[in-house]
Amino acid sequence: MHGSDDCRCIRLQNKTWDPFASARSLLIAIIFFLAWSDTQGQGSQASANNLLKLTQQAQAAIASQHWGAAAASYEQAIRLAPNNASLRVDLGAALARLGRLPEAIAAYREALRIAPRNMRTEIDLAQAFRGLPHCVEAKRILE
Repeated sequence: MHGSDDCRCIRLQNKTWDPFASARSLLIAIIFFLAWSDTQGQGSQASANNLLKLTQQAQAAIASQHWGAAAASYEQAIRLAPNNASLRVDLGAALARLGRLPEAIAAYREALRIAPRNMRTEIDLAQAFRGLPHCVEAKRILE
């Protein structure tokens, strides 16, 4: 097989995923973060409140299919929580919807650096590669 034919070999049999399924995980993480920040003083509380506000804005933008606004909110949230892999996955999904695949790939790779071996992130990364002439890379990720 050559070129785009390789992409047709990638099968996700009986598997579906929602590119924003980590929202629940993110909200749980935020709740724990808020509980922790209560013991850390006013500055941390303001930061946690800003993080929650930004993720809510991103989710509202997603519900309205305003991918650019969602990406912008996730980028701001990542500045507040740079080690949150879920935020990077959701940013990648929004960027992919915008057709900004190289940036989406970078977001997914950074999420995998933070939280290796996350199947959902690996699948999203492979899907982003499918949109580019890197089908062999997509196959390698899914194997």
